[in-house]
Amino acid sequence: MTDKAKNPGYHSPLPDWYMAMARFEVPDYRYAIWQLCTTIIPELGILAFMVYLVTLGYSYWLVLLLRPSRLVCLPIIATSMTIQ
Repeated sequence: MTDKAKNPGYHSPLPDWYMAMARFEVPDYRYAIWQLCTTIIPELGILAFMVYLVTLGYSYWLVLLLRPSRLVCLPIIATSMTIQ
């Protein structure tokens, strides 16, 4: 029986969510590596495909429709490739 059940006026010094979050106190490296692999690898693949489309002559605007989060990075990469 918990202290709350014994004494309805009991107030724990810690919030209720504190114990629920205790399992996240220790990092899970396998899960962290898995998350990195499932985010970074697809992102790099999309970026490489976008650069490939730009080098084929597709419009920047058409390519940017594939990935709106690349609005800043794609023109910089594509411009640096054409300067050579």
